[in-house]
Amino acid sequence: MEKDFKGTIAKYLNDFFETFTGGKESAKKIVTDFTGAKGGSLHDWTVKGLKPIGIRSIKLRCFLSLVGYSVTEFPKLSGPALDLSKIVVYDIDSIEGLADKIGLNPKTLAGYFRGDANPSSDIVRSMETVYARFEVQVREHEDEWKRTLNIPVLTEGSNVHHLNAPKDAILSSLAGQISAILPLATIVASDDFSLDDRNNLRKMVPNKGVFEVSNLLNALCSETARKLSRKGGK
Repeated sequence: MEKDFKGTIAKYLNDFFETFTGGKESAKKIVTDFTGAKGGSLHDWTVKGLKPIGIRSIKLRCFLSLVGYSVTEFPKLSGPALDLSKIVVYDIDSIEGLADKIGLNPKTLAGYFRGDANPSSDIVRSMETVYARFEVQVREHEDEWKRTLNIPVLTEGSNVHHLNAPKDAILSSLAGQISAILPLATIVASDDFSLDDRNNLRKMVPNKGVFEVSNLLNALCSETARKLSRKGGK
């Protein structure tokens, strides 16, 4: 069955509880472990339709995105603010600690994490600098959760034909990654970025990765395009 990837918090938490291969109770425990919420909060979110607040909101957004859901009740968040928020989500550092490193009021930084406002270019650069210090830890935590959730974890040299994950997990993960890439790719392809910027991006992705992703995404647009791409690769 094709999955609809946009909806409400309640809809997708209930969907996750019903479809997680480990069973409903295991799924609920995973959500409470990830968000730090209590069982009562799950009832509020899934039955009463209430939205989480504070750090729970930031963590739940990250969790639902990780499993492939795009929640309409959350403002779109991308780029450095999204990356930096994961440091808090995975309990690597606190909002207060990060705000101090960037030189911001914690409430202002929390607002950026919620998508309430967009940071200035100077703050974005500071966010990128701080995130670089924690990037390896963030990836390690994210990969660990992906394994818990049975989402494929790709590393350099992975053989994608032998991923030990169910098809729906692979589809969900890919859909989430494409949704995350779209706003960033739109910005970098615009006139706000220069030819040199785009050339640098191509160099930053090894093994002609930008070219390969472009070809693969084109092949996913239709079965005709997929067949033509396979013929071209022979």
